[in-house]
Amino acid sequence: MHTQKRAVLKFGGSVLSSPANFSRITSEIQKHLDEGFQVVAIVSAYFGVTEQLISQARERNFFTSSIEYAELISSGEFQSATDLSTHLIQQGFKASFKAPSAFSFIAEGKRDCAAPVSIDAGKIIAALKQTPIIIMPGFSAVDFEQNCILLGRGGSDISAVYVAQALKLDCVRLLKDVNGLYDMDPNKYTNAQRLSYIDYQTARSIGGELIQTEALDFAASKNICIDIAAIGKSNASRIGPGLKPVQVNVSALNQVSACAL
Repeated sequence: MHTQKRAVLKFGGSVLSSPANFSRITSEIQKHLDEGFQVVAIVSAYFGVTEQLISQARERNFFTSSIEYAELISSGEFQSATDLSTHLIQQGFKASFKAPSAFSFIAEGKRDCAAPVSIDAGKIIAALKQTPIIIMPGFSAVDFEQNCILLGRGGSDISAVYVAQALKLDCVRLLKDVNGLYDMDPNKYTNAQRLSYIDYQTARSIGGELIQTEALDFAASKNICIDIAAIGKSNASRIGPGLKPVQVNVSALNQVSACAL
């Protein structure tokens, strides 16, 4: 029996500074289509937009526990995802925008830092049968009353990991502006070595700099690997279980973390 291949790609703000980046993102998606994959692309807000929206929320005196706050802060991801899906359609791709609510993506907890509890994989699969590319804004879900709720800073990471586990994938790919993780800052040290593998525990010790901690913990609990890669590059640094832990200089790795977001 033929099993349809599917891939979950997450495009972070570091590779999404403006719509000018869409051609590179389109090429990455095309590469996966050429390899026979259906693609769910989870999209962050344009670089710097979330911080601007948080400032606007403060100016408006929105409480972080309010629905209005969540809707405003998540609007950055909705804008970039809408823009990307429109671009793909204009380029002749069969693509569609889907809000988290379309897949019954539910989370509970604090309005600005909730934890996912369920998502309807059947709805995702049905949508992929209609268009082989789905563009979904990350960072938000809905609560049990169907109101917007946020998944914490860096929440697009857990959006991607959660969709991957719903589709029973063993790996999710996070696209960054660097071609992986290094044992020290490659901008400062010429002998910096790219890590081909880093175990969950070591990645966790770095904190929330490279990847949202909640996303990493969830991936570890489900044995889902996380590949960190640059757009257009086949090589990746893999975070995952089952191999001998890599010995790294955690303090040096912290120094490079900001450019890997």
